[in-house]
Amino acid sequence: MQNFIDECHGRGIAVIMDMVLNHSFGQSPMVQLYFDGSKPTANSPWFNVDAKHPFNVGYDFNHESSATKKFSKDVMKFWMQQYKIDGFRFDLSKGFTQKQSTDDTQFRLYDAGRIAIWKDYNGYIKSLDPNFYVILEHFAEESEEKVLADDGMMIWNNLNYNMNEATMGWLDNSNFQWGFYANHGFTRSDGLVTYGESHDEERLNFKNITYGNALGSYVIKGNLATSLKREELAAAFLFSIPGPKMVWQFGELGYDINIDFNGRTGEKPIKWDYYTDPNRKALYNAYAKFIKLKKNNSIFNSGNSTYNLAGGVKYIKLTEGSNTVVVVGNFDVVSQTANIDFGSAGTWIDAVGNGVNFSGSTYTKTLAPGEYHIFSSVALK
Repeated sequence: MQNFIDECHGRGIAVIMDMVLNHSFGQSPMVQLYFDGSKPTANSPWFNVDAKHPFNVGYDFNHESSATKKFSKDVMKFWMQQYKIDGFRFDLSKGFTQKQSTDDTQFRLYDAGRIAIWKDYNGYIKSLDPNFYVILEHFAEESEEKVLADDGMMIWNNLNYNMNEATMGWLDNSNFQWGFYANHGFTRSDGLVTYGESHDEERLNFKNITYGNALGSYVIKGNLATSLKREELAAAFLFSIPGPKMVWQFGELGYDINIDFNGRTGEKPIKWDYYTDPNRKALYNAYAKFIKLKKNNSIFNSGNSTYNLAGGVKYIKLTEGSNTVVVVGNFDVVSQTANIDFGSAGTWIDAVGNGVNFSGSTYTKTLAPGEYHIFSSVALK
């Protein structure tokens, strides 16, 4: 593991580890030391007798206990210093609470005690490495997540449902504007880690192929080539939303194995053969292009953005200095006319196609289903 991390670092790759400090199981000596045969005893220095929240598995850590704080900080310090890990993605960070709840409506409410716990842990981590990534799988009330983001932590942001409705061509619930950090009240784009799929959600392309919309000759359901182009369309928008992104394994190749294959947590097929499929490799190449654009052009993290992500024709407009980028695409299954104010006339360069020139400031064009463009007023790197 240490060698692997060293090799990653030698290639400019940071390593972020999934850290699970919200619960433990019966094989843990810490559980067994204070255990009545069915659950921890009241004198356990680490665990609650009964879990405080409804999402718990195993036995629930009490993170207000000084013993648990000491243990957790020792674990963090060990991985940081012994293995040179660059960041932690903390599992179920919302579970670091001593406030009793029975459903998520209560569980997600603003919790000052939980905030204090996370500020303490974040402060400790940053005292060891001020550049360390602290990512929380939180999903709590927005006012709480804002406090944590303002303290320098990064919050996971799930767009799976709305983005998948968009890729399937079902438009009623296809607005994925929750990807924009300002809608969370955040002041930093890097405070929100947005994703379209993860280990907890169904794969976008599985649902495209299984449940996709169709009209006439344009068919998403059962059509791999079209389904993959829908993935490309969504990726163009995902990477154009300011802030960091999480890409789940093989998402860049349109992985389409059901999440419940071999059981929810069972091993899934490793599909290296996807690279030999021209349609899948085209999606991979598109991901590479979008990531390169995002890394090389700071405008893709601009705080100056407008957008309309409802309906069939969606767009994102980013402005930075003298440059403007407009991403436009048709998520419908029929042709639709885009009518978007670009802000100025002239020649616009398409990062994924040919440039356009128009005399007015309004871009008007009929887009085929699945068609998209990334226009800029200044050439992108």
